[in-house]
Amino acid sequence: MEIGYEVFKKVGASVPDEVLSKIKETQACLYGATTTPVGVPNYTSAAVTLRKALDLYANVRPVKSYPVPCLQSNVDLVIVRENTDGLYSGLECETENSAFALRVITRRASERIARFAFK
Repeated sequence: MEIGYEVFKKVGASVPDEVLSKIKETQACLYGATTTPVGVPNYTSAAVTLRKALDLYANVRPVKSYPVPCLQSNVDLVIVRENTDGLYSGLECETENSAFALRVITRRASERIARFAFK
C-alpha cells in the first residue's frame, strides 16, 4: 500500500481512508521513509497520521552497550518517549522567514506514557 506526499498529490490525503482500513485489519505494518514537505496547505505527515489513527503512543528505544575499549560499559536501558503529543502533535506553520511548531503536552498522554514505561 502506498502512503505519503506522492499519494497526497494524487488523492488529497497522505494516508487514504481505504489504506488506513487495510492497515487496521493487519497485525503489523512495515513503514518506509516518506517525504514530509513544509508549507504545503492541508498536508499532514503520513507518520503523524498513522500514529494518531492507530494510537501508536509509545516510542520504545532499547540501548545496550557492547565491550569497546575506553568507553563506558554495562549500559542497559530503555528510553520510552511519548509519540503523539509534544512536537508530534503536527501543529505547525511557516512564514517567509520562520517556522513554528506548537508543542502540546496533555495530562492524559503524560500519564499514559509514564504507566507504560513503569510497566
